[in-house]
Amino acid sequence: MGTSTFAVSSSRDLDCVTVVVAGDVDLLSVATLRRCIGEALIDGCRMLVIDLSEVTFIDSAGLGALVAAWKRARVLRVEMVVWRPSHPVLTVLGLTALDHVLHVDVRDAHPAGHAESAPAG
Repeated sequence: MGTSTFAVSSSRDLDCVTVVVAGDVDLLSVATLRRCIGEALIDGCRMLVIDLSEVTFIDSAGLGALVAAWKRARVLRVEMVVWRPSHPVLTVLGLTALDHVLHVDVRDAHPAGHAESAPAG
């Protein structure tokens, strides 16, 4: 789609890294998302939270990035949570049955049990 501005940022609070994604996650933006998630996993976190509450569109490239991150997180023994997916994302996750594979948390409370951190960049 590419019509919505894409942005991604991350923040760390103790052993948890939160990646906040906004806009369209598609072939044009997925490399940036993969890089940000990869850096978070390399950083040695125990929990990776991917906040998709501001995502307006996700295509197969975006889904592929989530699945690849989930696989890598499992190898590294990092708990990965897809947090607060927007309605469009939740719909696609349901249609593809990825909501049964990925740990999806629709609650407003941060999965790590702390207040949401300010983005670090």
